[in-house]
Amino acid sequence: MGEERNIGKSQGPQIDFHKIIGAVRNFSDIQNALKKSIDEMKERGIQKIGFVSGPVAKNSEPDPELRRKSTMENSERMRKYAAQLREEQGFPVFASTDIFDIIWDDLEELKRVKEGTLSREEMSAMMKPLFQEVLRSGVTDIYMIPGWDQSEGAVDEFKTAQEIGINIHYLELNPGEQDRK
Repeated sequence: MGEERNIGKSQGPQIDFHKIIGAVRNFSDIQNALKKSIDEMKERGIQKIGFVSGPVAKNSEPDPELRRKSTMENSERMRKYAAQLREEQGFPVFASTDIFDIIWDDLEELKRVKEGTLSREEMSAMMKPLFQEVLRSGVTDIYMIPGWDQSEGAVDEFKTAQEIGINIHYLELNPGEQDRK
């Protein structure tokens, strides 16, 4: 549990989420597994850990089908930014999609996120505490992707990062990408 992997030549160690997530039953399990993994990396001398923050679910969209489509598009966008950062940084970098891609169909709450049927209030009540604790568990750098300021969750992650002194990086649009504002 908490193992890291080296995905590419220019990358440093990365978090192997398949090993740490395992058989989670709830968001508390996710939080505990991430904290344990980050603690183990720190014990092995890894000093920097990055987290990618930005919009994923568009809960303000009233149409469930459009909300589902937007969530899938934003998730793919988040994956691309995380992959790019892994290539550029010499330390572990992860995003919420690294976690949730593994367990989308295992937790009822995440199935509802994917389907676009989870309310804004339900989403906020689940995700905010999870990622506040993830950031507090030892993340040293947060990467805000374009459009982060339009996401309630990313704004909360930004505020948490400011509050606890995490290094904040603002990313530019990738070539060919349109601004989501």
